[in-house]
Amino acid sequence: MKQLSLFTTTFQKVIHQPAIILLIVVECALLLILLFAVQCEYDNGMLVSIHVFGKSHDMDLTAILLLDTLIKFLWNVIMFLLVLGTAGLFAEFFTDPLLSIYITKGFPRYHLVLSYYLSVVFTIAILQGVFALAMSITLYLKTGSYFGYFFISVLLSSLAIVSLLVSVSSLVSVFFEKPTVSLVVVLVVYFVQPLLSFGYDRASTAVNIFLLLLPPISQVNNAFFKTLQSESSIQFPIIVFLYIFFVLSCTLFYFQKKDIV
Repeated sequence: MKQLSLFTTTFQKVIHQPAIILLIVVECALLLILLFAVQCEYDNGMLVSIHVFGKSHDMDLTAILLLDTLIKFLWNVIMFLLVLGTAGLFAEFFTDPLLSIYITKGFPRYHLVLSYYLSVVFTIAILQGVFALAMSITLYLKTGSYFGYFFISVLLSSLAIVSLLVSVSSLVSVFFEKPTVSLVVVLVVYFVQPLLSFGYDRASTAVNIFLLLLPPISQVNNAFFKTLQSESSIQFPIIVFLYIFFVLSCTLFYFQKKDIV
């Protein structure tokens, strides 16, 4: 019952974040555009053209590259809004007056942190699961093809990135307890890690060591786009799970010793 109450409270808090509201609006707009404004034309089972708002576009190499760029842009917009909407939640959690009441009543600290973390992740799982399922059904109606790999890829990739960055947010927040600080750090990490990873092989030893401290966001993105291109099952490197475990362990270790007023 306690876990359900915490999840319900967290769910309401997450979906009332301005960035999450904007995310829902953007995803609904994408679904409506795909459903009513996009038509696909096939010839012998091959996609030859796409009609968008009544305008035809032949599927030549240029169109394929533009479509690939558009997909990556929309993915980055969705992930940016998810990060923006969840980055400051743990700072609010650590400054919530109810936290000291829970601890006074004997609730284990590790249980409170892990329950809140999982509540945030499960909330995003529900939101992205509904979007991915609706998008997969819409694609099936438009093309007649099964897009199960798309549903799984969108759901798991967004969850992986959110899980990584919320764990970073928990660690930053347990030290500073400022939503703004947590938001800035998480956004910097989100944008800097892929940029540094791009030149990983040519980077200096110091940069490579620093890169090991950052969440493996680029690896998740690479796995996501590789899956879309090959239409295969998505696979994440083990470092994703190890990183989450390590950062949450650091958060729990410090929170166990922290004085709660």
